[in-house]
Amino acid sequence: MNNKPNYPDFFDQRLILWSNINLFTKSDYDKLKGHRCICQDTQIVHALNENNKALELIRDSMDIEVEQPIISINTRYENDDDAMTDYYVYPYRNLRYCLGYSGNGVKEWYIDEDGEFRSYEVNYDESCFSLYRVLKSFLTPRDVQYFEEEIIAGNADWTMIKKYTEPIGHIIIDAFVDDESEKGDDNE
Repeated sequence: MNNKPNYPDFFDQRLILWSNINLFTKSDYDKLKGHRCICQDTQIVHALNENNKALELIRDSMDIEVEQPIISINTRYENDDDAMTDYYVYPYRNLRYCLGYSGNGVKEWYIDEDGEFRSYEVNYDESCFSLYRVLKSFLTPRDVQYFEEEIIAGNADWTMIKKYTEPIGHIIIDAFVDDESEKGDDNE
């Protein structure tokens, strides 16, 4: 899990749920990658605030309960570029809580080509890649503890992630398709 991922190609095939990447110029993005804060610029702060209002609408569309706990597996790169992998098990079983506030950095939530729900974030002191999945229903508390320990130790590979968790991208896509079809029905 500690292999350094490539930065995403922002022109690839994926379903972007929300992004503020388009709010930044290339020089702004380079400053963020260089870990210098650009967010004292009031024009950028205003744009971020407006985009966060749009994020709240996306959260409303993702008000979806799931049966199993949601886990976020995060790979972070700090100033020294050493990777650190951690996890977060959400106390709520609602997908809307996966969409935290974007803060003052560049952030994007998306469904990738394989149907995985992910996010990417760069701010002044780190970059982070996150994968969101649900824990499988048959896991015992001991299984979950073992899985969490393996994530922290950096031993969780893709085979282990698939063994202990299930993807949730398809649930989100279904919610957005249903939401869009309801809007279409209202317009007729």
